[in-house]
Parts: sequence; C-alpha cells; structure tokens
Amino acid sequence: MKRALLFFALIAFLSANLFAQATTDAWVKYEAEKKSEFGAGALEFLIPVVGHAYAGDAGRGVVPAIVSVGGIVVLVAGASDLDATIATLGYLAYLGGRIWGIVSAVNTAEDYNANLKSKLNLSFQGMKFPQGKTGYGFTLSLSL
Repeated sequence: MKRALLFFALIAFLSANLFAQATTDAWVKYEAEKKSEFGAGALEFLIPVVGHAYAGDAGRGVVPAIVSVGGIVVLVAGASDLDATIATLGYLAYLGGRIWGIVSAVNTAEDYNANLKSKLNLSFQGMKFPQGKTGYGFTLSLSL
C-alpha cells in the first residue's frame, strides 16, 4: 500500500514538474516575442506607420497617416492663400492624425501581445483568498 502511494505521489510530482516546465517555456517564449507598447508608440511618433509595422499590422497605420498628410496639404494650401481658418483646420487634422496613429500603434502592440498570450495558452486569472482579497496567479487545469 505504501509503495502504491509513493508511486502515485512520484507520478503527481513529475507531472507537476513537466507542466511547470512547459508553462515556464511558454512564458520565456512570450517574453521573447512580445512587442513593447512604448516602442510602438515611439516609432509611430518618429515615422508614421513604422510603429504599426513593428507591432505586426502596418495596415492599421495607413488611415491615420493619410489623415496627417491630408492635414499638411490643407495647412499648406491655407497658408499659401493666407487663410488662417483653413490653415488651422489643416494643422488640427495633422495633429489629430498623428495622435490617432500613436494611440493606434500602442493598441496594435497590446492586441499583438494578447493574441500571442492566447496562442501560447498563458493567462492570469483572479483568485479569491479566504480573507476576501483578490490576487492573480497561475491556474492548473486538466483536459482529457
């Protein structure tokens, strides 16, 4: 009877060890492949569409870049006609396109990281503690 208990305890320990190793490997892979939200925003600030390309979806940066370029065209047209209202509208369109692009690049990086985490089956789930507080940690599940 003791041998059977020892055997099952050993199997449980080894299984938990293998699961922990697989989870650790997945987290290492996630950390190596995830995209920096700050980096995506900084690249988008420097050069439109580049932050989106870094974050894995350059197509999402095209529309904000077009709005910015259109704003510059309107700004120049208004300035050349000495029309302050048109120039101001162009400047606001340029500024709005740039801000939209930066925010969108950050969101694109966040989406990329969430998809990567999902693909690797990694997640933090809330746990209730006896004192009623909430914390975060790993959960184990068995799928048959």
